Amino acid sequence: MRRILKVIPAGICLLLLLASASKAETLHLEAEHARAALGYDGRHVVHVQLTPASAEQFARFTFNNVKKTVIIRLDGRVMASPVIQTPLSGGTMQLGTSLELNAPQATAIAEQILGDGNLTIEDAE
Repeated sequence: MRRILKVIPAGICLLLLLASASKAETLHLEAEHARAALGYDGRHVVHVQLTPASAEQFARFTFNNVKKTVIIRLDGRVMASPVIQTPLSGGTMQLGTSLELNAPQATAIAEQILGDGNLTIEDAE
């Protein structure tokens, strides 16, 4: 068997390495409960309780992304882009504080999450 070896310049190797290392991790989340509520500041939000399996993955993800910006999406729409300050191990999240939601919108988002909505979180960096 004949093998063909190709010499790749160091600069291209570095670019290939950086491209593979910078691939964003996307985590698909499953919700056990989601409901519209008023946040501590009086704005309409959606409280989400993740399933135990998603809560465990979410905790690991937030642990690995402390001090990094993440993006939470619902069916591709950006719902939040917070900086993770500490690992989140409770399996809950609150969406909508930056979206200026009204009560019907918050309810519709909660229903979408519990229906067939695709809730994801990814690292933005």
